[in-house]
Amino acid sequence: PLPTGWPAYSGVIRDRSVVYFAGNASGADSPSEITAEARYGIAGLGWQLSNVPSNNSNLEHFEAATATALKAARPGVKVMVTRDTQVIGIFWNSTRAALASHPEYFLLDPKTGKPIVEPWGSPTKNTPKSWLNFTNPAATAWWEEVFIGEALAQYDGVYTDCACEDPPGIDAATLAAVRAAAQASVDRVAQRAA
Repeated sequence: PLPTGWPAYSGVIRDRSVVYFAGNASGADSPSEITAEARYGIAGLGWQLSNVPSNNSNLEHFEAATATALKAARPGVKVMVTRDTQVIGIFWNSTRAALASHPEYFLLDPKTGKPIVEPWGSPTKNTPKSWLNFTNPAATAWWEEVFIGEALAQYDGVYTDCACEDPPGIDAATLAAVRAAAQASVDRVAQRAA
């Protein structure tokens, strides 16, 4: 905490302060947690919201409920949500739906032809993650319009997270192409959000 007497949560300092990855993995934030998070200028909700009781699912629901509670606690708070780049976890129902109906949106294991799935450490231990194939225009459109776009339409902003590691079994040329396409996609989203 800041020293007594500092105007930490009022005026300019409050409005320019940010908390990232706010939220509880064990369930909904308590009223005292909501009050504490709402004191910041921007509350960046994390992917771990209600991670344990929901079995890594329905994050969109928990984001909306937490955002509503934060705005009720302090209407001036800005609420951002996290969205993954490079690899995408199964926390969001939109990701689960894409994996089920469009496996080609993700990098495929050359041996099995199925999306590469690796464990991502989380409060529920080894949550499945897959790498988005940004060289597939349909996957890029899904990421920009659904995964990111719907969040931008609902919240004050989006911040990104990544595992920042290469998938196993994918050659260097493919990875370079995916990275270049991913950067172009991120740049388009940033221009639209500005």
